[in-house]
Amino acid sequence: MSANLMYILRQDGSICGGFPVKSNVNNIQDVTFDQDWKELLAKREHRIIDSIRLSDKIYPANHMDNITWRMELFPLEGKEQDSPAFSCIIKSIDMQTVDANLNNINSLRTIIDAMPFGVAVIRRDKHVHIMNQAALNLAGYSSMEEFATLKRPCQDTFCPAPKNECPVWDKGQRFDKTERGFLMRDGTSLQVLKSAVPINIEGETMMLEGIIDLRKQKDLELLAYSDPLTGILNRKGMRDKFKHIQDQTAAGKQNYTVMMFDLDDFKRINDNYGHFAGDNVLRFFVQCVKTELQIEDIFCRWGGDEFLVITAMNIQDCLPIVQRIIENAKVAPYKNEAWGDISLRFSVGIADIERSMTLDQTVHKADVYMYNAKRSHIGIYYEKQCKDDVN
Repeated sequence: MSANLMYILRQDGSICGGFPVKSNVNNIQDVTFDQDWKELLAKREHRIIDSIRLSDKIYPANHMDNITWRMELFPLEGKEQDSPAFSCIIKSIDMQTVDANLNNINSLRTIIDAMPFGVAVIRRDKHVHIMNQAALNLAGYSSMEEFATLKRPCQDTFCPAPKNECPVWDKGQRFDKTERGFLMRDGTSLQVLKSAVPINIEGETMMLEGIIDLRKQKDLELLAYSDPLTGILNRKGMRDKFKHIQDQTAAGKQNYTVMMFDLDDFKRINDNYGHFAGDNVLRFFVQCVKTELQIEDIFCRWGGDEFLVITAMNIQDCLPIVQRIIENAKVAPYKNEAWGDISLRFSVGIADIERSMTLDQTVHKADVYMYNAKRSHIGIYYEKQCKDDVN
């Protein structure tokens, strides 16, 4: 025998509808006697109880071998004494299915625990079913057992939200991805990115929620866009920043200038002094340039010993800045303890960024002027100078 049972209950637990109908079954306590029904009904909460015993009034004991019963209690709107106050659904699950579900749950726990970010599985009553260690650590709890002692819904623990405002459970969204606050054990909160989707577990719809600490997300983005040797932007970071430059120039809102720096004979430094010294020379050069730049200028290591600066200054304003960088590198060269002073020489190409020009076109244009400077051994070569030479 494995039929399901469904009853409509009044506030006092008396049955006012449902099936199976039996003359000796008038109260939910006649159905299952191993629950504290007075307390359950007084709380008026959605509850799921995974294993209950049915009374002999429903099925004789010898008919229930290898069957476990699972009960779900739903509060209804009625609060008057004689009005329907709850629906109670009792489902039978054979032990083979229970074992399979337990295996599935254990597999799910293993997968979730291996995730590098926070993951929680939340039941429809908004209580946490599973929470991985990354989420527990983020919230400030040592274990799921410690978190479970709170016996409070997720809105009162780690996911503060107005009542009836849960995007999935209350508003019926199939998917939710939003930045929101994450409440920690000590009462403070931080911004996280939450992604939530419904998931079926043991025949019940639950919510699978991913929780990403935006502080770490920003750290990862910073690493992705930064040159690890010098700490300035890398090529990917420059491409990201250039989107704004391109929008501004295309709209005619702002003019920009590009400067391409290339260290002369950098291979000689690596060959003569070693790559460790070469790395330090690159860091030293970056500091020489940074001291002369404005805070809004964009500075990146384009690759190897090539560096790119994009600024809102015009070419004429850039020239004295580049000249100072050249002179400063001569006056205060990189000092190597083993080999003494290592002088720096570099070539610079300077050009206007034309309207709607791509980053690759911009780099190519500056690159041409930089190689003109390198071939001519004059240090700096710029767009107006090239036009003057032609004229």
